[in-house]
Amino acid sequence: MMFNREPIIFMMVFAFIVVIIPAIVLLVIDNKSKKQRSILTRENKFVSNNRENIERKLDENSNDLKIMRFKALLSAVVLAVGIIVSFFIIRPIIISIIICIVLSIIMGININKYIVENSEKFAEVVKNALHDFNKDLEYYPKGGFTEEEYKLCLFPEMCDQFSSEDMIVNPKSSFIYSDILVESEYEDSDGDTHYRTEFCGSLARINIENVNCAIYLGSTPGKFIFRNDGFKKIDFENDEFNKLFRACSSNELLAYKLLTPDIMEKFVKIKNETFGDIDIRIYYDKLYIRFLSGDTFDSTLFNKRREKEALLQSFAVLDEVMKTMEKVRDLINKKNVE
Repeated sequence: MMFNREPIIFMMVFAFIVVIIPAIVLLVIDNKSKKQRSILTRENKFVSNNRENIERKLDENSNDLKIMRFKALLSAVVLAVGIIVSFFIIRPIIISIIICIVLSIIMGININKYIVENSEKFAEVVKNALHDFNKDLEYYPKGGFTEEEYKLCLFPEMCDQFSSEDMIVNPKSSFIYSDILVESEYEDSDGDTHYRTEFCGSLARINIENVNCAIYLGSTPGKFIFRNDGFKKIDFENDEFNKLFRACSSNELLAYKLLTPDIMEKFVKIKNETFGDIDIRIYYDKLYIRFLSGDTFDSTLFNKRREKEALLQSFAVLDEVMKTMEKVRDLINKKNVE
């Protein structure tokens, strides 16, 4: 008797599209690359003093989601078993396909419910923990910087697609912090469009005394050097500062008045001591600093142990960002450039 390979091939393709690919995507999401922030986390006083409290809140969150998580995983198992059984036992093949589609819809609904519920509960945990960290902080999981404001800072990476989330705001100090993802668009050999990650980190903003010009410190687009855009590339006598920061400004004289030798030394110290790399933008009455911090305040779907450590690391990074912003703001405000 000839063995019909068609159903087997179809079953394998269907399983790959419906089960394996989504599983890989979830795994990638669950294992997003995060910077090794263990030293920063261990040395952070807030994290040390509140570790047990934050972990307890996450455990409570995980317990509330146990049934929903079980349904999501069970749906995936039932779908896989259903595909195998239907293709080997049920005939005609159209009925097998219908069964697989129905099971796929059920699995999708259960997994989507779990993702949404997990995201909402995780956001509540973050809000409560942020209040313990600083009672003035407000958390907006879906909030973020606009693409227009980001492009105002003239960072060097190509930005065809921009997204920002996990916004943290302190209305009293004008401090705003948010994760950012910058992607560039490209086409493969078949002409299909894809996106490549150019930068994944965070951006922070705080109000300062108006310096009456725009000053860009750090990585900037090549057009600042090779084209006349109304900005001047500035070199200083401090070689270490020139090495760490490419400086450009819309007003060379005011930039020299602000970036005096003592300020440059302090900027060098801040950059060397800050976790990750930073780019500084002084834009009239606003200070922006971009941090290479990776994705912060991000829930993990199935690895709760990693979720705990990632959240603690996020608080350590936030504390580092706030301290850095305050230091740079105070340095600028003391100069009172006119």
